[in-house]
Amino acid sequence: MTKKYRPRGRPLNKPFEPGPNMKPAYELHDTLKGRPVIVMGQSFSLNYVKLDKLAPFKTISCNRCLRPDSHVKTHPDYYVCVDRDPYAQEVERVKAFKGIRVLSEMLFDPNNMHKKKSLRTHWAPLQPYPDFEWYGFRPVSTSRPSYQGRRVHTRWPDYSRTLSNGILPAFNVDLELLIPGAANVAYSMFQIAAAMGASVIGIVGVDLAWESNKKSHSYGDGNGKASGAFALNPRHTLPFFKAGVQECKRLGIEVYNLSPRGVLSPTVPKISEVEFHKRFAQYAEGGVLYPRELQQSSAVQIARLGRKRHRDNRYKPSAPRDPRRIPAVGGSESIKRGDGQDHIRKTKAADLARSRGKGPEAPEGD
Repeated sequence: MTKKYRPRGRPLNKPFEPGPNMKPAYELHDTLKGRPVIVMGQSFSLNYVKLDKLAPFKTISCNRCLRPDSHVKTHPDYYVCVDRDPYAQEVERVKAFKGIRVLSEMLFDPNNMHKKKSLRTHWAPLQPYPDFEWYGFRPVSTSRPSYQGRRVHTRWPDYSRTLSNGILPAFNVDLELLIPGAANVAYSMFQIAAAMGASVIGIVGVDLAWESNKKSHSYGDGNGKASGAFALNPRHTLPFFKAGVQECKRLGIEVYNLSPRGVLSPTVPKISEVEFHKRFAQYAEGGVLYPRELQQSSAVQIARLGRKRHRDNRYKPSAPRDPRRIPAVGGSESIKRGDGQDHIRKTKAADLARSRGKGPEAPEGD
């Protein structure tokens, strides 16, 4: 995170009214709770993947995956689009798509006007509001996360949808907030899969590198550059995936890279699609225990081990473990040091009461 961050504070002065066809994306939270999910990009490496091994799983894909000349002949369960160029090219196929559409609000928001001639992005103009049902989320550009960083900054002025004054989680599983874009639609799909409750996420077709200018994507002749796709430096995107893997580990979500090529690994642990199918296909229709429920709290662990909680919620022995006997405080009884301070206090109180002619006998020392 940059230390020179200053929020702009400029207002959103143009109305954004997507109409009744848009549903907020946070309604998808936990809809795939405890299930394995495939996040599928469109890199050329899909030509080397055994796609039949991925058929049983719920799939999230993006951009131009609906083209009839795509190497993947089946449509995904969820379609995601962030940039205007692929949406403008595929809008008729998106309209005919039978699955669930999860689209960026930036496609239709008049406040998002950054069409620049010097850049190859956002060639398409502002898109009209869809006349079909869709779920809206808002990915935004953010600062690059620092090493093991869990927070990033954004200059998008809608601070009501951030943690505080433009601060966001580097990997966000709350679709009601702004989503870090990381200059790659696959990272948005990664966060959406985790927000929907996936217990295992397999990432395939996300290489973050082109084999050549004419072998970059898995549709047509592989020339994505001809259709308007562009390559970015992975040094910006990889830190986000690293933050995502670390956050998923904290949440109990397993993440694997299934692509045989590219630079996504070792940031994301790699296994083959065959191994992924072998391990998780039996849970494709549900049945995987939700990992967040598997994480035992410290109280449960301590109770299982028969230990007592310390006042600061960490288990600590109440006295050094020493088998030698010492004189009990206030009497001639002896106890072990390992019996702890609680036993010493009780012994002292009982001895004092007995010396005054009342109270129970002192407890035994061993």
